[in-house]
Amino acid sequence: MVIWNRRSRFSKEPNLQEEYGKYENLCSFKIHHSGLFMKNRGVTYEYGAIDYYDYVDMDVFSIHELADMVRELDNQHSEPISFHFHNSEIQTNPILSIRI
Repeated sequence: MVIWNRRSRFSKEPNLQEEYGKYENLCSFKIHHSGLFMKNRGVTYEYGAIDYYDYVDMDVFSIHELADMVRELDNQHSEPISFHFHNSEIQTNPILSIRI
């Protein structure tokens, strides 16, 4: 069962507050992929693409769903996938890194 929707790069950005309404369990993910981590005055992510997934239901979401999203973005990627999570409001360094 798919519990998320990949936003087309050519679509108009939706008003997610209006779309999600009273559904507090829904959120969106912004995924940077196909790029490189570079050390330039801290760590930056260069040369990649950005895609969005909307209508992610956090009540049933798992790391396996995130892996499926990333595989959908780069289906020719055969190496292990690394995830680096951070809260941009708090810090720029990852607070959690996972490799599968």
